[in-house]
Amino acid sequence: MGVADLLLKRKKELAEKNFNEGLVFREEYKKQEGVIETESGLLYEVMTMGEGVKPALSETVLCHYHGTNIHGEVFDSSVQRKKPAAFPLENVIKGWAE
Repeated sequence: MGVADLLLKRKKELAEKNFNEGLVFREEYKKQEGVIETESGLLYEVMTMGEGVKPALSETVLCHYHGTNIHGEVFDSSVQRKKPAAFPLENVIKGWAE
């Protein structure tokens, strides 16, 4: 078995581990008070409810966010940058648009 094969095997092992940890996280997160699950399976929690009209997919939104992994580690944060981010809803990941 060559180095490329070993690397591919390791990548597959890590992908499977991450997938399984993600499933466990989802099941536990679902049980928390205030967590909402949509028909698509998206899980979310409203931290602060916004006011006003719900934006259409063709619009751009201005928002603060924390991107975290399943261990709660922040990997991206508009809050830490102290500047809200603008996102065109038709160009964001499915969960954000939903």
